Amino acid sequence: MTEKIHHTDDQIRITSSIVEVNNTTYPVRNITSVSIGKADDGQISGCLAILMLLSIGISCFAILCGIGDGFSATTFGFIFFPLLIGIILFFLAGMHERGIPHELYLETSSGRTRALTSKDKRYLESLKQHVTTAITEYR
Repeated sequence: MTEKIHHTDDQIRITSSIVEVNNTTYPVRNITSVSIGKADDGQISGCLAILMLLSIGISCFAILCGIGDGFSATTFGFIFFPLLIGIILFFLAGMHERGIPHELYLETSSGRTRALTSKDKRYLESLKQHVTTAITEYR
């Protein structure tokens, strides 16, 4: 059987028999599956989520309290300011989400291994497809 090269670059080489990542070689026969996940960066996202919920909660409380006042200027400030903070935090969370690196995982007979980390999710999806093709062709 001739070894077919599915993909090669400076970080990874995928052939019909091996996947070599950063000088670590994984035989295709031992790879059971391949997946992509987000790098563990939950603390910042969790803090932003708590701050968003808190600001939205304060806005809702201000709206409920302001119903009896006829929405005075002070009540409007209590509604508008936390809501504005919540909207800003929502957009910050979205911007932060784009910067989170993703990881390529290889499931082998020895367990799950993080093979490669990149901020370019499309690149990792392409590698996942190449590894899946190599696994399918091997079997």
